[in-house]
Amino acid sequence: MDTMRRYSMLIDGDWVDTVDRFEIRSPATEELVASVAKGDREHADRAVAAAKAAHEAGLWRRTPPAQRAAVLDAIAQRLTERMDELAVLQVLENGTTLRQAGAFHLGFSIATCGTSLNWPAAATLSVPDRCKESRRWPAASCAVSPSALVRPSCRGISRCC
Repeated sequence: MDTMRRYSMLIDGDWVDTVDRFEIRSPATEELVASVAKGDREHADRAVAAAKAAHEAGLWRRTPPAQRAAVLDAIAQRLTERMDELAVLQVLENGTTLRQAGAFHLGFSIATCGTSLNWPAAATLSVPDRCKESRRWPAASCAVSPSALVRPSCRGISRCC
């Protein structure tokens, strides 16, 4: 890799860098391939405060399901556009093959997200009772009310029960 990548943290809409960094090394060569900002308690407190404020503001919660699906679909599309770059980073960081990184590590994850991300657009209130009453999966409420879908993670969105 010609240049080492340097990553910051995104906290409350601002890119935040730190002097302390996590070093990401290739397991094959031990070459330093990237560094990532190493947040401390203050950074965590700021991030949690920003997340709470965003949740309390309720903008995402009030966004219609079809609009949320469009936003999440755009995220999946952006990841797909950057697949080659992300696959190379997976190879350097994890020592996997390029084919495995692109097809499985990233491709499978993005495809799974793409399937799950379409859920808000088609969400209805006709949900099986076993999902509504599920205590095993805390995000089950997302199936009852699409507006409750606030998780930025794709994992588990469509499996409420």
